[in-house]
Amino acid sequence: MVGDSEENDDCVIADEMIYIPEVRNEKRPKVGMKFDSLDFVYDFYNRYALLAGFSIRRHSSGREKYSKEILRKEFVCCKQEPAKLLTKQLGSADIPTHKKMSILEVQSGGMEKIGFTKKDIYNFEYYESSLMKNHDVELIQLLDEHTGFMLDTTFNTNRYGLPFAPMLGVNNHGQTIVLACAFLSKETTESFIWMFEEFKKAMPGGEPKMIITDQDAAMARAIFEVFPTTFHRLCIWHITTKFSDKLPRIAYEEYWKEFKETIWEIDNIDEFEEKWHAIITKSGLTDHPWLSSVFDLRKSWVPAYVKHIFAAGMSSSQRAEGSHAFFKQYISRRNSLMDFITRFQRALSHQRQKELLADHIDAFEKPQCALLLTMDKQMAEIYTKAMFQKFEQELMQSLPCFMELKMDDASKAIYKDIPVKQ
Repeated sequence: MVGDSEENDDCVIADEMIYIPEVRNEKRPKVGMKFDSLDFVYDFYNRYALLAGFSIRRHSSGREKYSKEILRKEFVCCKQEPAKLLTKQLGSADIPTHKKMSILEVQSGGMEKIGFTKKDIYNFEYYESSLMKNHDVELIQLLDEHTGFMLDTTFNTNRYGLPFAPMLGVNNHGQTIVLACAFLSKETTESFIWMFEEFKKAMPGGEPKMIITDQDAAMARAIFEVFPTTFHRLCIWHITTKFSDKLPRIAYEEYWKEFKETIWEIDNIDEFEEKWHAIITKSGLTDHPWLSSVFDLRKSWVPAYVKHIFAAGMSSSQRAEGSHAFFKQYISRRNSLMDFITRFQRALSHQRQKELLADHIDAFEKPQCALLLTMDKQMAEIYTKAMFQKFEQELMQSLPCFMELKMDDASKAIYKDIPVKQ
């Protein structure tokens, strides 16, 4: 039986207003009370609950192992189980404990009708977490028999510190989507090989045309072994953001603008190399080891060298950074593996909902053409709305340009835009 002493003020919590039932002293349960039978206990506590404004039910019993004699009997508020269920649901939606109490207060019609305190919620969550401990992996294995799920390794998202690695792509609306994901025990070549092999099994259609990663040596070796024909592109954002750290401060402040224009705006290989060497010569950085190392890798990250591979708008792993920010709304380092999967599935469903909404718009809304050109009208019928808007913007930018024929053979003709001088 849950008892109450005359001096008991446990229900008073500093940051909450908990209602103390006004019941005559002789009707209140007290620690140390004795009864002749469990029925008398139930009747007494039920009368107290009636006077206090709530109802009760029998909850659980503790029995002696061999004689089966009842050693403990619990009576609880009738709202206990619905409250537990709602608390778990609110937790799945990442509602913090203090907000859970506010929601339960509104739902119950007042703090005095909730039937428990904030401390009780913390205790319940700790108990649930203890039950899950040491059973995560077994539950994951059971789940994996019925659902398939598979990997970016820049943050840990579970209490065990396992790197979570999502593989991201782009759909026909230009939206970032999760193709696969996995947990890795270690970020080694062997772990990445396993991950990529599983990815191949789950994604029919052959090897991907391109993979963008940071400068991780273990991952690079795994890509070379598992995807020998895939173009491995290094993240340009990760490299260019290091210029401020790797270059002497004065050299960075004076020459970074020229480096940036050379990297992003020159699309001819010979022009890029000529301009690059000119900058490092006049800046006195010809022997700079880091600049030499990234120049040696130029065919893997400089736009002038990688334009032959269709990238679907991906030039760096900044999409991964944005994806991390999205998923962190749902998951945290405190999650168990099972809890993580439940939350991750919620995040994916929200992501897929955005894709379905874009599909619906394309099915029933045709974009208005800003230009009365045959090409513009044709592309409005072929592209999704998001892609058409990007195409039309580039088409409009090309109008004030002259076209110069650069190469013409039996299979193709190549033109170069020459902007009209204002």
